[in-house]
Amino acid sequence: PDDSKIANINQLQMVAGKYRDIRSLLNYTDSFASETTNDENGVSLMTIHKAKGLEFPVVFVIGMVDGVMPNKQGELEEERRIAFVGLSRAMKELYISTCLKYMGKTATRSPFLREMFERRSE
Repeated sequence: PDDSKIANINQLQMVAGKYRDIRSLLNYTDSFASETTNDENGVSLMTIHKAKGLEFPVVFVIGMVDGVMPNKQGELEEERRIAFVGLSRAMKELYISTCLKYMGKTATRSPFLREMFERRSE
């Protein structure tokens, strides 16, 4: 394993633990976005909106939970389009995650996951 990549993930986990929610963490990362480098071996943490128009060899889409993706306040078709943007950024590998609990409550998988896998099996 690449020790520098593991160290980067450990650093991200440590920093993320200091914020009460993902929005606060992303606001923090936006504050130094202009300081990023073009290091091809690095990891970029960004919102789906910031990723629009970009492609990456490997993409992790996290938070595929009902109420997060799709968002409770969002219009379903717009949320589906946003999910597609995130999922289609991957050039080679795409990892999608959901969780059993979110904000201390039992989480329900995003209905988009069911849609994706139903269509794939047809």
